[in-house]
Amino acid sequence: MYKVNEDNPEDGDWFWAKYTTDGKVGPVDNLAGCIGCHGIREKNYFIIVHEFD
Repeated sequence: MYKVNEDNPEDGDWFWAKYTTDGKVGPVDNLAGCIGCHGIREKNYFIIVHEFD
């Protein structure tokens, strides 16, 4: 994901994409799973920070 100002205001102006292991943009088939997890982190700019014990 990367920021594109005023492109996607509902989701913090993030551009969502999946990448392959070689760094290329992969098929955009189901971004709902990505947005579902990142969406709960709106107060953290939609960035997931894992907490480890």
